[in-house]
Amino acid sequence: MRILSLDQSTQKTGWAIFKDGELEDYGLLDFHTMKDKDDRVITMGAAIMVLIENQYPDLIAVENVNLQNPNVHTMLALARLQGMILLAAHLVNQNLKVVFYYPVSWRKKVGMTTGKGIKR
Repeated sequence: MRILSLDQSTQKTGWAIFKDGELEDYGLLDFHTMKDKDDRVITMGAAIMVLIENQYPDLIAVENVNLQNPNVHTMLALARLQGMILLAAHLVNQNLKVVFYYPVSWRKKVGMTTGKGIKR
């Protein structure tokens, strides 16, 4: 199984491809120099669609929006980007499943611990 994992941001989105549990490829979509947030969301969504088209994932795993962020504008932009990811996946393959994991959930699944003295 090929899994495309995304650590979404409107400025810089990290991605990785895992095939049968092994890291196969990774990269960064970087649009931080674009000043208009709506333009960044659209551009990031289009870049993610190209990534999906080129990588042929069986599943997409996305880091969910962290509800602890007090900035409403950031939350709205990330929600829009999630919508773009869902649409991109659907346009490439109507059967492609997208799952969202909160940071604490995916870190636990991969055995990554956080806290005092732990560096990521």
